This record gives sequence, structure tokens and C-alpha cells, in this order.
Amino acid sequence: MYFFIFLDLYMTLTDFYHDCKGRISESSALSYLQNLLPFFTWLDVYSKYQGETVHWNDEPDAIRVAIEDYLMNEMACKVREKDSFRFVNRTHKSPNTVNRFLSSLKSFYKSMNQLKRPIAEYR
Repeated sequence: MYFFIFLDLYMTLTDFYHDCKGRISESSALSYLQNLLPFFTWLDVYSKYQGETVHWNDEPDAIRVAIEDYLMNEMACKVREKDSFRFVNRTHKSPNTVNRFLSSLKSFYKSMNQLKRPIAEYR
């Protein structure tokens, strides 16, 4: 089972890279991938939502919680909720790449939507 999840993610990231290359420079597309790989590794090993491991194509609520956990625990950010929004604030321990990570993540899910790779369908 793990092999198929890995293969699906590999193919998904390859599709994302090629989609990005059509819109942004190759170096930016590679930078986006480099920012996403640690997150997807963390997601597969450490993420939990209602007792289950979260995958990139899970339900939006599960992905949102996993992203918040990653930002707080791995990137040392503070995440606040106001109305229906989440505000991400860097702390003195946060890496300078937080904004790039968020841009990469936004681009990834936007790309999956455009490529018709629906969330929560592959599981």
C-alpha cells in the first residue's frame, strides 16, 4: 500500500512540476518542489487527523489541520483563527521560507484543481 501512495505522490508532483513550468520559470518550479517535499514527507510520517494519517488528497479539513500542525510544529509559526481565516505569523524561530512554502502549497493545490486531480478521490 505504501508503495502505491508514494508512486501516486511522485506522479502528482511530476504533473505539478510540468504544470508550473508552463506558467513560471523552471528555477521557480524547482524551488516550489523543494519547498513541498519536506512537507509531504512530514505529512506521510507524522500527520494525524482524527487518528488517521493525512495524505495530500484527503478532505480539505484534514489537509487544513495538517498544514496548521506543520506550520506550528515544524516551522515554529503561530497560527490564529479569526472568522473563517487563519493568520500565520512567523516567530524568531521560524525559517525565512514560510511565505515561499505557503505560495508553493497554494500553487500545488491550484494546479491539482486545474489538472482535474480531485481531492479525496484517490483513497
